[in-house]
Amino acid sequence: MRIRQLTAPLALFAMAVAGAAFSQQNPAPANAAKDPAKLRARDAHQDLLVAADAWTHPEDYKTSFVKKSPYDAGVVAIDVYFRNDGAVPIQLNLATVRLTISLPKQADQNMPPLQPPVVANYMYSKGPVNPERRRLPIGSGGGNISKDEQKSIDELRTLQFSSDLLPPHGTVHGLMYFDIGGHFDWISYCRLYVPDLKIMGTDKMLFFFDVPLLPPAPDSSGK
Repeated sequence: MRIRQLTAPLALFAMAVAGAAFSQQNPAPANAAKDPAKLRARDAHQDLLVAADAWTHPEDYKTSFVKKSPYDAGVVAIDVYFRNDGAVPIQLNLATVRLTISLPKQADQNMPPLQPPVVANYMYSKGPVNPERRRLPIGSGGGNISKDEQKSIDELRTLQFSSDLLPPHGTVHGLMYFDIGGHFDWISYCRLYVPDLKIMGTDKMLFFFDVPLLPPAPDSSGK
C-alpha cells in the first residue's frame, strides 16, 4: 500500500484509516514492546517521537530468531519506534534512513538499512566477518537459497520495520538491520538519522531526527 496523492479533508481521513491498517500489517518483534518515551535513545518534536533500541548482545536475539541471527553475521538489529501524537498521518521515506557512525578522527559513515535477503545472505555465508571490508551479497539466484536461509528471510521480513505511514495517535515499531561488521562496541558512536518525513496530503516537511543510540545516562543528581 503506497498512498501518494489525496485531497483534504476527506483524503486525510482516508489516509489515517489506511495508515492504521498498514501499521497493523507490520508485526512487532517477538521481544516485548517497550515504551518509546522511556528509551534512552530518542528524539521528539512536532508531535512525533522517534526512539531506538539497539540489540547489541546475542541474548537480545534469542526470542526472535530460531537458529541463526543477524548478530552472528555482525549485523545489528535496531528496534525503531515512531509514536505519532498528532491528529494526521505522517509519511516516512524509509529509503533515506541511515545509521551514521562517527568514530573519533574518522569521517562519518552513513549506512543504509539492509533488506532481509541480504542479511540472510550474510548469516549463511561461510567464513568469519571481516570488519575492515564492506560485504556484497553472494549468489542472488532464488535456486541457491536453502530452506533454512529462506526461513531466516521470512523471520527477518516479519520483524522488519516496513511501514511508510505513521498513523495519528499511534505507535509503530520494528527492526532495521545495519552492517557494522561485528563492531557492536561502535554503537556508542552511532546515530539513527531520519531525514524525510512529511504530513500526508501536504508539502509540510518535518525537521529531521538524529537519534544518538546510547546517550550518556543521567548522573545521580538527575542532570
